[in-house]
Amino acid sequence: MTDQRLLTLSVKPSMEEELVDWFLCHDYLGFSTWPAYSVGVSPDSMSLSEQVAGQQRRIIFKIHGVETYLNQCMENLAKSYPNADIYFWLHPLIRTGCLKTWNSGDEMGGVQQK
Repeated sequence: MTDQRLLTLSVKPSMEEELVDWFLCHDYLGFSTWPAYSVGVSPDSMSLSEQVAGQQRRIIFKIHGVETYLNQCMENLAKSYPNADIYFWLHPLIRTGCLKTWNSGDEMGGVQQK
């Protein structure tokens, strides 16, 4: 069993550059970002144009690591941004790896990275 996790953050686009800098300054490396839209968000947190469109622009951050590392990351984020509109998910990972090492004959259907 692995304690590998995937932390997903959803933030307002105005926070993207600041959070990229924060992750880099705190040595949280190996993360990815991309634009997304949140649907079903409370109208109180949406601009008028977002309310008309029915969706809110967001930036998604994903970072992979062991649970203790990501819990520390969350604690540090909460201290640095106590009032920020940051939504998160912390997912357990079954396996991780690189497709070039994929082995379809493996019992799990792939390579489990330790």
